[in-house]
Amino acid sequence: KFSLDVGELVGNLVCFGAGLVAGAPGVAIAKTALEVVRPYSFVSGTDISLVRKREVEPKVKDMVDRLNRLIEEVQSKAGRPLLLIVDGLDKVPPAHTQAIFAESKHLAEPIARVIYAAPMLVRYDPRYAVVRSYFYVADFPNIKLHHKDQPDVAEEPGQRMMRLVVQKRVSSVGLSPENVIGRKALEMLIHGSGGLVRDLIRLVQDATVHAEIAGKQRIDAASARQSLNVLRRQYEAQLNTPRREELTQVQATHQPSGSQTCDELLYGNFILSYINDDVWFDIHSILAEKSVLRLETEREESRTLDL
Repeated sequence: KFSLDVGELVGNLVCFGAGLVAGAPGVAIAKTALEVVRPYSFVSGTDISLVRKREVEPKVKDMVDRLNRLIEEVQSKAGRPLLLIVDGLDKVPPAHTQAIFAESKHLAEPIARVIYAAPMLVRYDPRYAVVRSYFYVADFPNIKLHHKDQPDVAEEPGQRMMRLVVQKRVSSVGLSPENVIGRKALEMLIHGSGGLVRDLIRLVQDATVHAEIAGKQRIDAASARQSLNVLRRQYEAQLNTPRREELTQVQATHQPSGSQTCDELLYGNFILSYINDDVWFDIHSILAEKSVLRLETEREESRTLDL
């Protein structure tokens, strides 16, 4: 429903070849404007920034005003401050991230305290320095499962946290974790998750299906390997040569390059962030070439082929 009045429309038109009009032979004053411009092509110079200013911004401002009136009413009736937690903005497509976080201050306008989940780009990309100036940026890294420079050395606090995630979910439906999944299988799934809770839950759910199909009473190492293979194939199917080269570089330096390819891999959780005294990065463990999981899986597949 975006519209411009005639004056704005004419002011935003670009005519290609119009410079020839004035000197064109046979052009008479009596000719209509339509006849004069008929041979030439026109393109509207009305870009997205103008549309945003004219149409989007007023609507968003109205939404913020309504939200603030609602917050005032809730806080008045509750007799206490309100805290808003907004999840999902960390999954905004990279093409829109800058418009939402860097080119607009609407996220800072609610009158309540707000916690936003934001993309990793907001944390380290210089383009988002202005965001960091009016927001407190808190690091919320993935759960660290291994040491930065020793990928084969397990980080026990992180391992314990991931075990607790599974234990709580299984116990919440009245089941005993020991009866649902074997210890080795759980360790394999935790290792393959890369410290992503979402991937761990998906792996356990998928391994449950494989165990049920095989007629087993609980998830064993074989069921876990099948689940890990499915997840690994899903990630590897999205890799091309530039992406593989980027993963190799991050694995060696533990830092993002800042390239568009790197941003895409961060967005897709191929590259994960962790924290010690500083922020460091690594590739998802399901993709690590020297992963114990990968080697165990390949040995198991080799034995199967031999049989």
